[in-house]
Amino acid sequence: PKHKANYWAKVARHVGTRSAEDCYNQHTFQGASQSPATKEKKRGKKQLEAAKGPEHPVISARVGTFRRKQQVRHFLETMPKENVEDVFSCTYMQNKRFQIPNTYESHLSDDPDITLRNLEPVTPMSTAFPDVKTPQCLHITPGMMGSPNR
Repeated sequence: PKHKANYWAKVARHVGTRSAEDCYNQHTFQGASQSPATKEKKRGKKQLEAAKGPEHPVISARVGTFRRKQQVRHFLETMPKENVEDVFSCTYMQNKRFQIPNTYESHLSDDPDITLRNLEPVTPMSTAFPDVKTPQCLHITPGMMGSPNR
């Protein structure tokens, strides 16, 4: 508005409650003053295409190369973060949920079949081996044996 005479006076008349100085101060302190538009420098076609980039980058490099690693990283960074789904939030996993019975709560109930002894872990008994004690001295030392040359 520097090129127009009495610009802030006209603004003050339209506002009605403020003076020209108040309008000018309000405009400059809020940072609403705009600098003149600068023309963008022309770029080559290669730089313009590289700066633009596709919406979803294409991974075109060969497997196992550093360039492919860069392309995959760039692809993952450009993916929207909101669309990531939780594996366990799908309906299939929701239907697979089940409740594990709480043995402590069932113990507190007055059920006569469940006792504290049943809640403790018990090692299973082996039915394949009889309850016979193993003899303690089955080892033979060379001193116990007689010499074959005697």
